[in-house]
Amino acid sequence: MKNIAVVGKTDDIKIYSLSGAEEVFKINNNSNLEKLIDSIAKEYKIILVEEEILNRNKKIFLKYKNQKLPAITAIPSLDEKENENFTYQLIKKIVGNEVNI
Repeated sequence: MKNIAVVGKTDDIKIYSLSGAEEVFKINNNSNLEKLIDSIAKEYKIILVEEEILNRNKKIFLKYKNQKLPAITAIPSLDEKENENFTYQLIKKIVGNEVNI
């Protein structure tokens, strides 16, 4: 069984392959998301899904919530770069609190 897969809408998710993800899946719309997750759930221990996509498709997350594997979790969407201080916002999301740097 492979370790990590990443699912997202933008080409920016390819950066996750640099940090250990074995495969990155780019989707164009949400219509095939559940089918994709079901197919890769058999191969991967961890599936990282862009937050925006997972928020709109919570039933997929709930479907796997009580299973040991795969662990499905949200990652911040990298296309939020429009924010004035992208790094600050990203840290705030990850930590869950404001951090003074």
